[in-house]
Amino acid sequence: MEMLRIIFNSIFFAHLTPVIICVTSPSLPSTDSNEVLEEALTNFKMEVKSAIVEAQTAITEFENLFGNLEISAMTLQKNNSDIVNDTLTLFGKQMNTLLMADNGIDVNECAALGFSVESRAIEILLDTNTCVHKKLERTERYTEATISSLRCEIGRLNSLVNIAEDIFTDAMESKEVKAVPQALDFLKSASFESRAFAERTFSTLSDAASIFFQINSHMIANCGFAATIFCFIDDAQIALSEIEACITDVNSIDGNFSGIQ
Repeated sequence: MEMLRIIFNSIFFAHLTPVIICVTSPSLPSTDSNEVLEEALTNFKMEVKSAIVEAQTAITEFENLFGNLEISAMTLQKNNSDIVNDTLTLFGKQMNTLLMADNGIDVNECAALGFSVESRAIEILLDTNTCVHKKLERTERYTEATISSLRCEIGRLNSLVNIAEDIFTDAMESKEVKAVPQALDFLKSASFESRAFAERTFSTLSDAASIFFQINSHMIANCGFAATIFCFIDDAQIALSEIEACITDVNSIDGNFSGIQ
């Protein structure tokens, strides 16, 4: 009976020992776990570096796009200013030619008709500058907010790298079995955040050119005042005709008055 118990115990412990070893031992030897952790950290840092480069590219692109928009705005303002000023200069020359042929007659009343053209010219230029300024101001706020967000995200990723390096160092020096798996979990989460940021940056950068093109198109359409300027040119011609008619009327009245005398 004693011999059977000894044999049974021998068989039982022979089967139990592998189970105990399997449960208490880590899934990977310590050296392998450290290598996996080191590789995970390296990959994470490469992902972050790539994401930051893309974000910096996006920042530069936004700065360039806004700079191009400012150039477009200045060109629009200059074109409007040139057309209005050229029209006003030509109008002034033609009006003076008419007024100088007055034969000494008082035509101040007729000259006053030209004031409306001058005031309209000033109004158009002020409207152009105000419209362009508002468009640029709104776009500048959008650009600055986007760039600020990207820079904050870059700072966040750099902080994650520093934290990851500290966790890596602690895990490598720790004797706790949980240290390496916990470090791997952190790197997995941080890596996910880095990739999500890279995807958002790519989307933002992809949409940037289209957004600025639309802003520029709207600015030209809304602030160009093409129809208004054409009307201004027509109004200047109408004003010249009215001044000429006024001078004719004054001459006629003065002639009739002289005849009566």
